[in-house]
Amino acid sequence: MRSSTLWQKTLFNVTVARTAVLTLVYALAFNPSPAVPSDDSAPAPAPRTTLSEWASGLPVTMKILGPESFKGSVARRLKEEPLFLPNYRFFDDHNISVSPYGLDEKLNKDAETAVGYVLPAPKDPESIFVPLDSPNATQIWHAYGYGGIGMNENLGAGRDAGRGNTSVKGIGPTAMIGPNADWLHRNGGLTQVAAVFETVWGDVLNRSLPYGANRAAGISFYGKTLERTKFVPEPAVGISREASIRPANFMRNDSVTGEAKEWDLQRVLTALKSIEKVLPQPEGVTPPTERPELIRSGILEFVRRVAAQNAAAYSRRLYHGATSPSNIEMSGRFIDYGTETSLPGYIQFKTLDDDAPFGDTSIFERDLIHPFVAELRALLPQKDAALLPTDVELSKLLNDSYRTDVHREMLRLTGVPDDFLTDLARSPSGSSLGEMLFKLSKVGNEKVIPNKIGVPFRNSGKYDLAKLLAALSKGDSALALKALAGDKALAQEVGKTYSDFRAATQHLADAQSISKEHLDAYFKQATVLRNRTLSDLYLNLPMRLKSTTIDQLRFLVDKNINPTADLIEDLLNKNMLDFDPAGKFQLVVSEHHVSREGRQTSVIYDMKTGKYHTRVKIARRSSDFAVIDGKEVAWSDLRNARLNGGTPAVENSEFYEINSAETAVPPSAKQMELVLDNNLRLNVLSNGKRGFFDRLSAVYSCLGNRLKAIAR
Repeated sequence: MRSSTLWQKTLFNVTVARTAVLTLVYALAFNPSPAVPSDDSAPAPAPRTTLSEWASGLPVTMKILGPESFKGSVARRLKEEPLFLPNYRFFDDHNISVSPYGLDEKLNKDAETAVGYVLPAPKDPESIFVPLDSPNATQIWHAYGYGGIGMNENLGAGRDAGRGNTSVKGIGPTAMIGPNADWLHRNGGLTQVAAVFETVWGDVLNRSLPYGANRAAGISFYGKTLERTKFVPEPAVGISREASIRPANFMRNDSVTGEAKEWDLQRVLTALKSIEKVLPQPEGVTPPTERPELIRSGILEFVRRVAAQNAAAYSRRLYHGATSPSNIEMSGRFIDYGTETSLPGYIQFKTLDDDAPFGDTSIFERDLIHPFVAELRALLPQKDAALLPTDVELSKLLNDSYRTDVHREMLRLTGVPDDFLTDLARSPSGSSLGEMLFKLSKVGNEKVIPNKIGVPFRNSGKYDLAKLLAALSKGDSALALKALAGDKALAQEVGKTYSDFRAATQHLADAQSISKEHLDAYFKQATVLRNRTLSDLYLNLPMRLKSTTIDQLRFLVDKNINPTADLIEDLLNKNMLDFDPAGKFQLVVSEHHVSREGRQTSVIYDMKTGKYHTRVKIARRSSDFAVIDGKEVAWSDLRNARLNGGTPAVENSEFYEINSAETAVPPSAKQMELVLDNNLRLNVLSNGKRGFFDRLSAVYSCLGNRLKAIAR
């Protein structure tokens, strides 16, 4: 008992200390200025749907899968209104209504109607729900069945149910839950930690992968806890995300027994009647008109997308860690990121015992592609099944596509302009360099590294590719030799191949009247950007220490979700490997979001001119005004605003875009100020937070509340 008490006190002291620091950084409050008169001549913003409209009615996936795949459950409305934290970037991208100030009472009320209901867990007291005879006391939410590996006797989605365009992970135990489910699935729960990183990973992967990833629309804080121990209760949350259809929806579930087996078979047979409607088809090619050819074409395209997605993830050192037919969508998009991690190098890290380590592509055949197509062969009508590709065809296509894709993606790490990448990847010098970099990434990484909590990640590779490519981009042969562990023969071979590749690149640049000096500057900057290490997103000690603090903040800061909102924003601003595209022959060298106010600020290098400019995009959330640095600005004033002497705003129904004048070096902080006609200056990087002493006062108040609660 003494050691247990000492451990609890130590954990609490560490938590309080870390919480104080993080709260100083993340606690905020809005400070709006007086309203500015609106301007009726400003173009009307694009119509936006409300969250409750977006998440209403039967699941959109039911149109494809059929009602046989779904089991409805009665969700209850909570007595205490849940708090909702929107993913502002998602809201703006999908034209869902949100205030120019971000979260407000109207959106929180809308979210309560849309995604604020829960499926009661076994130990939920009746007192947390409104009485059943109250208005709008219940809703029906539908969970779908699926098969494949790792089902643990669940019939399908055990803690995920949907309405309309969304499904909510963590909504509570569904009718698909199995008798041997783990504690989280039995409670239908999702921790705040998991929700934060699901949100972050969805946006990071959606930007970095060629076919994107499933994204979160927002997090609902239900006000109840998931208690693994009495000392560390965790907030119960639900994450609203895009509705999805997966290969597992068309596969039987081998873990079901009894009467459920017949239901499971009928579920799959019904879904297969429409499978051709969700199988991806090659872009730019007219798809076949006959169903058998359409299914075959879609399966082959799905395999190509699996290769392309994982090749891009490998080059960026992003590891999903849980390959299965239920962790990828039919479109190729990734989904479910509980095992996702970034890595310090190309190490053979392994999250789960029964999955393959990072870089092992055999798992895509064994646990995803072959089982999926085997089910189609067994259950599709003979006419459709006859044209399905053989396992040999599938394996060859996967391996050939992956080899081509991963060599191209490794070549991109050199900093080559995306405008030239496709042509250079096919050239002799580019193909050779891409293949060489891929082989170098494997050297020294032969040993599989299991996931151990408390053991920090380290790069076990013999060569440091990031340092090598940075050295080559600068022409620093000594540093390149060091990155290659002093191997002079290898350094000479790599240097010759790289030199030939750069000559081929310059040939393409010459045809576009791009100077060597400007091309060199592009390479140097892009090389650093594309080889960054995302240590904040390691699935290990650093992440878990930070995550523990997030959970504690939920209790330390009464009803305050702003620290979590700011953490998500901070993680996204620091860990985006790929930015919003710029124009032709341009490179975005930095990107900063103030998502609460719907604003994105990018610094862009133009290879043609060799100069930089700043681009500010502001979402059209209102017909009257935008919010910048916590202050309301009428669209009429914004139309004439100038950023570092640049051009007037370009306006359309979705956003305003303001570009600064060009400068020879990246702009300074002072040049990030937007100047209005009345000489009001607004910092486009700021989000109107309170000052240091206001936040310090909030910290003392929060800590005092926590200590009083413990004393009680």
